[in-house]
Amino acid sequence: ARYVLSRVVKNFVEMDPSRENNICCSGGGGALINGFARARAYYGKIKVDQIKRSGAQQVCTPCVNCFDGIGNLAREYKEGFEPVHLWTLLANSIVFD
Repeated sequence: ARYVLSRVVKNFVEMDPSRENNICCSGGGGALINGFARARAYYGKIKVDQIKRSGAQQVCTPCVNCFDGIGNLAREYKEGFEPVHLWTLLANSIVFD
């Protein structure tokens, strides 16, 4: 995914920390549907701060749970970033002549 991203976006920025040390999106493990919205939003603030430090306007993820979790956090905290699926970025980069 990182190789593809580096080829289809102008300014790919890796999260810090990243990979296995990355911060949870707050949507995994069924967190979006378990009824603990306040707790999820509270702990999700750590992810919001991580995204803000990166300066990203779009946060790419191939995961549906992460997409929904990050989108919910952006709305909850009224932030200017949005989630985007990897396949959307790839499809938007294709140019037909």
